[in-house]
Amino acid sequence: MFRRGLTVIEASRRIDLGPYAQWHGPARLYANVERAYREFRNEPADAPRDLVKILDAVLQSRESKGNRS
Repeated sequence: MFRRGLTVIEASRRIDLGPYAQWHGPARLYANVERAYREFRNEPADAPRDLVKILDAVLQSRESKGNRS
């Protein structure tokens, strides 16, 4: 998805969690995808991040996966 140019949020929404979709906290997927994208871009682990943007995207990802609790 990174190589195809999808954004982190687009990739997070498209990943099928399969049998794990009902686990608590599926929105954490966004944070993991965001971290992977940073590695793919060769960004240092301690590079500044926009935490407000990340948390907003986690909420959006959570809602798009149907987990509102």
